[in-house]
Amino acid sequence: MTTPPASAARHLSGWWPVFRAAGALLILAAIVAQLQRTIEIALAATTPHGSHLPTVIANFFSFFTIESNVLSVLGLGAAAVWSWTHRGTAAHPPLWLTVLLTAATAYMLVTGVVYNTLLRGWYGRRAGRRFDADAGVLPPTGRSSVTQ
Repeated sequence: MTTPPASAARHLSGWWPVFRAAGALLILAAIVAQLQRTIEIALAATTPHGSHLPTVIANFFSFFTIESNVLSVLGLGAAAVWSWTHRGTAAHPPLWLTVLLTAATAYMLVTGVVYNTLLRGWYGRRAGRRFDADAGVLPPTGRSSVTQ
């Protein structure tokens, strides 16, 4: 087995800041889109608690899924900036950045494992149909759960 030439490794290392920034931006876009949808549902709600915007926003950011994604945005963004500013050097990432990326990875893994082992399909078994809790939409009809 041969090792790739050093020039190939240097070429690939130049792309890591781009991949990290792109990942951070994609995750941020997903969080913003979900927050926007959550606020739309809250504004259409007819109950006092369902339409109280500060409570809805606080509840949104209290979910472990959202918190782990926010941590991923911060970690990937910080790693992208650090990688970009230290391009072409042999410097190793600082300990705080390594810990941040490790924590974000662990949180995302926990989120994925819990969803796939415990929550996937839970709504369908409970209600007799599949329900996308995040979007509030019943897939077969496409109607919003707010209007039902």
